[in-house]
Amino acid sequence: MAKALRGARHHRGEPVHLLAAFDHGSGLVLAQTDVPGKTNEITRFQPLLGRLDLHDRVVTADTLHTQREHATFLIERKRAHYVLIVKKNQPSLYAQVSRGRRRPVARRTPARPGRHAAGRPRAAGGLARPRRRCPALRP
Repeated sequence: MAKALRGARHHRGEPVHLLAAFDHGSGLVLAQTDVPGKTNEITRFQPLLGRLDLHDRVVTADTLHTQREHATFLIERKRAHYVLIVKKNQPSLYAQVSRGRRRPVARRTPARPGRHAAGRPRAAGGLARPRRRCPALRP
């Protein structure tokens, strides 16, 4: 999760931008790092997750992090599993994933006040692809 801190500025006047890793279950921030103004989140992904024990954990990330280097890092160095979002702006990868499409994954969201569709089945942001890796992201 990346956020620009509202009202916070570096001494040069640039906004403070942070990238964080958090636990979906507890909502706790596990690690956080700054994203300097002359770079972006992609370069901060590995330094952020590098200090965490992710062995046999599932890491989710948004479209920006659907990168071969990130998948390789998670599998080989962190021994983690991943769920990455694939959109049509990556046509080759999107086509590979679409050809192997399985039924959409449905999940139940816990009932939480103020949440949309609390407690009702909702399609997750991915495709069910058991025991198979996408060749385009294979290390």
